[in-house]
Amino acid sequence: MMFRALNFLTILCLAIPLHAKAPQKPSLVVVMVIDQCAHHYFNKLCPHFTSGFKTFCQRGHCYENAHHPHGSPSTAPGHTTLSTGTIVYDHGIILNGWLDQNGKKITFSEDPSPDTAVLDHASDQVPGRSSQQIKIDTLSDSLIESSKTPQTNAVYSISLKARSAIAMAGRNGKPIWFDSSLGRFTSSKAYFPALPSWVESFNKKYDFSKEKVVKWQLRYPRNHAAYNFFLIDDRSHASRDSEMSDGILPIKAKNGDYDDNDDDDFENENDASVFLRTPRANKMVLDLARSCLNHHFTQHTNGTFSSLDMLGHEYGPHSREIIDMMYHLDQQLGDFMQFCQKKAGAKKTLFVLTADHGVAPIPELVHKQGFDLARRTVVKPFMKTMNVHIEEKYGLKKAVAYFKANQFYLNNHTIPAEQRTTILRDLQSFLMQQPGFKKVWTKEELLTTHYGRHEIEHLFKNQCHPARSGDLICMPHPYCAITKHQTGAAHRSPYDYDTHVPLILYQAGNIEKKQIYRKVWTPQLAPTLANIIDIPPPSAARYQALPGV
Repeated sequence: MMFRALNFLTILCLAIPLHAKAPQKPSLVVVMVIDQCAHHYFNKLCPHFTSGFKTFCQRGHCYENAHHPHGSPSTAPGHTTLSTGTIVYDHGIILNGWLDQNGKKITFSEDPSPDTAVLDHASDQVPGRSSQQIKIDTLSDSLIESSKTPQTNAVYSISLKARSAIAMAGRNGKPIWFDSSLGRFTSSKAYFPALPSWVESFNKKYDFSKEKVVKWQLRYPRNHAAYNFFLIDDRSHASRDSEMSDGILPIKAKNGDYDDNDDDDFENENDASVFLRTPRANKMVLDLARSCLNHHFTQHTNGTFSSLDMLGHEYGPHSREIIDMMYHLDQQLGDFMQFCQKKAGAKKTLFVLTADHGVAPIPELVHKQGFDLARRTVVKPFMKTMNVHIEEKYGLKKAVAYFKANQFYLNNHTIPAEQRTTILRDLQSFLMQQPGFKKVWTKEELLTTHYGRHEIEHLFKNQCHPARSGDLICMPHPYCAITKHQTGAAHRSPYDYDTHVPLILYQAGNIEKKQIYRKVWTPQLAPTLANIIDIPPPSAARYQALPGV
């Protein structure tokens, strides 16, 4: 089985029948993808890890210089890149959402077809869920298609986020995610005719709807050296001005406590808002993964941890909340890894730890430390300025229609075709004069300009898609954010803090105790795992397997 986890933890579990001629082939592969887990957390916190993370750091096969190959890292592109073994240009998931060529907003994983309806939702207003937007197959698809009777593989992908679970499961896997409006785990008709009985049983066990509070106790005493970090309690530019860790929290958020942070699947305010931002939410994912393994040991399962991502956006990567969440997750993963090794055997279990993206520090805090160029561009008033600029020069209203992760989409209904190029060039020039903007391309420029693999601009070219990308694509300066939020942190840049993620493999007695400092790319993971478990890689995988395995 393959599991993935972190920040929001996604777990992908692959169970593979063993053959006598290949004694080192794992029977269980657990891929843990942690949402928004930057590599620098491990450098910073490793001395205080005692369990799961400590095992990875001290006994794992560590790729110390692993990066995502795109310029605006986020959840859906990151997970899909990991599962397909290729770049956004090939798999098509440019961001968590985009505009189609008719100006319609598309959200990854949402599917209006009745055949993909979310299970247990009474309202037909709730969109269905599927992987229809992924243009190619995934590692999970390859595993299922490689099944041989009577030894049949199966794939389960478990996460707090729908898009994380679906991106890892592909078309043939079985994704399960937490629906905050329902207050329980669910899936869609694209994958199940009805929710499996073991998931239903788990939901009844984990029903927190009657609870009034949720506890979050620090992993270490408050004055412990594990928290002795600069800015750890500076919430002056966080989305919340109160501490979440080290206390008893109301289970329901107050009005205005949380905003629509980054278009995530369950970040709207509801009864699950507080719970999903605590270490207990990650434990819930791991407990469901245990149930899955108990029922489907010969099947492939995915899982995602996402609580770190929500907290990271709101409090920033230097906060006490993020640091303590990592310490709790360290202990939780250690317990889960022991469970997996007892289930399949220590030498027959391969663990993988990675992340879908990193996170930038809060720009105002960087500016406070003396980096004068650090700044935040808040998109809503900025788009008004852009539209006023065009209206004054050309008499066209609302020329800029939409913004998503460093990309601006023009309003094709108001701009005459013969003026489109002129408007694009004018806006490009206008943006390049604004502080915080380092480079601005038209989509056509980015698609046709050649960049070498070692040029940072190449990361934006990797993420450009002819039918889905915006009309203007922007690269910010370091420590600058172009965002719809007035507070908190983001992860939409090509710099180390956003692209550099942990990538560690560990199989006792086989893949262990090695550090590789050569630069590698996260799409190399899928063909590597395909080689290890002896199946074809995803069909469009364009990267070689990782070195040293």
